[in-house]
Amino acid sequence: MKRSNTTSPYCINSSVAWREVDGKVAIVAPLSQELVILNNSASWLWQLMAEDPMSRLDLQSALMKKFNINKTQAGQDVDAFLGELLEKDLINEVEA
Repeated sequence: MKRSNTTSPYCINSSVAWREVDGKVAIVAPLSQELVILNNSASWLWQLMAEDPMSRLDLQSALMKKFNINKTQAGQDVDAFLGELLEKDLINEVEA
């Protein structure tokens, strides 16, 4: 699994097709055509990233506030979220 950078912002890959259905985001990976269904919290993070590029720390902070979880749990959840999305080429790190 790819490791996410703490401060660099990430954005959704422009070639990704996605849609929100019943509170969950369904994504079609551009190369593999694999359908990826995100859980509720991951769908919420995805929609934040659809509005503006966000860093790992931004996502962690937002997750802590929204779901009232501690920093460690939020960090682990965001690392798993970003790791999977990076691995499947669904997001890109924004170049400075």
